[in-house]
Amino acid sequence: MAQIQCALGIVVILGLTWLWSSNKRGISWRTILWGLALQLILALIVVVFPPGVRAFQWFGDGVTWFLSFATQGAAFLFGNLALPAGQAVVGFQFAITITSVIVFFSSCMAVLYHYGIMQRFVRWTARILERTMKTSPIESINAVGEIFLGQTESPLLVKRYIPYISSSELFAMMVGGFATIAGSTMGVYVARGINATDLMIASILAAPAALALAKIAEPKVMSSKDVMSSEVETPEVETHTAGNLLDAIAHGAFDGAKLALNVIVVLIAFKAIVAFLDALLGMGSAQLSTIGLAHVPTSIEQILGFVFLPFAWLTGIPSSEAQTFASLLGTKIAMTEFIAYDNLATLVSQGALSERTVRLATIALCGFANVMSIGIQIGGYGMMAPNRRAEVARFGFKAMCIGALANLFTACVAGLFI
Repeated sequence: MAQIQCALGIVVILGLTWLWSSNKRGISWRTILWGLALQLILALIVVVFPPGVRAFQWFGDGVTWFLSFATQGAAFLFGNLALPAGQAVVGFQFAITITSVIVFFSSCMAVLYHYGIMQRFVRWTARILERTMKTSPIESINAVGEIFLGQTESPLLVKRYIPYISSSELFAMMVGGFATIAGSTMGVYVARGINATDLMIASILAAPAALALAKIAEPKVMSSKDVMSSEVETPEVETHTAGNLLDAIAHGAFDGAKLALNVIVVLIAFKAIVAFLDALLGMGSAQLSTIGLAHVPTSIEQILGFVFLPFAWLTGIPSSEAQTFASLLGTKIAMTEFIAYDNLATLVSQGALSERTVRLATIALCGFANVMSIGIQIGGYGMMAPNRRAEVARFGFKAMCIGALANLFTACVAGLFI
């Protein structure tokens, strides 16, 4: 039954995206079918095919082991405060963990870029999307880059082309940013106890899903700008240059520190706001109960749980866990994925969810599709291409919603085999 629900979820998500399409007759169904085919093939390899499952599990364990070394740097400065959960009892331990993981991962990524390793991998992988889905080189490179980078970092790979690309390509780049996460933030979730293997599965499967749904919502309309973009056989991948290895490590560390500070202050703000709203709802519920209204929601999570309940069912979640799953989805979209994953980690530690639901929740939450990210993308693209800022703002809400649907689409595809 769960697999039937997932299959129905795939159809419903495609249908919703089609209804929102700006040009239904201009949709290239080859692109959409190849996107779905790539997702199914990748899902079979990493979820069903035994060697692929073992390889991804080994890789996921390796990522967890690799990120554990961030603790060594943090322990040098903070001592017992940087120890894994259970070995220290200080409340702000999580902030130290976030900072150390992001700084460490950012430095390592800077080293890979310094030696050109990441650029070559992105170019090679992008050719697969370009030749199968017939997407442009620019949006293909961006889609692959977003598997490892953030929604504002990945567009830097093709920054010089952004002022001239088509509206369809710009929209696809935005959706890809909403549907994926950065490698550094992935490290934060792993440090919180989220399974690294499922996070990597979600990141890889999300790239073709985001492109496919974006090309339904905003199909390509040929223009002079499109022709220019499609004629670029291999756009030059841009990157920051460093003087030497040590400079690259330092540059990456500084970038990571800025990101870590951003994450920490956002978490403080949103956690405080949610607590305040929950308190107001609790007081309102208490007053309403005196006049006989006993089933009024007492928290933001309960409200979001009702709103997103249909999507939980379409992802193949059992009815006993559907509202909890829906609350996580709503928390991620209305607030941030950091809070949603933090809530998921708490539920996992309490044994409140089945293994299948935890895996599908991990995949469905794996993206930057939330209200706050709209502002982040407007600011990021506005800096890189001021002439496209108004267009990015116009696309913002729609691209965020399509990105969220791409995450659910990925969870439905994975749910066919989990």
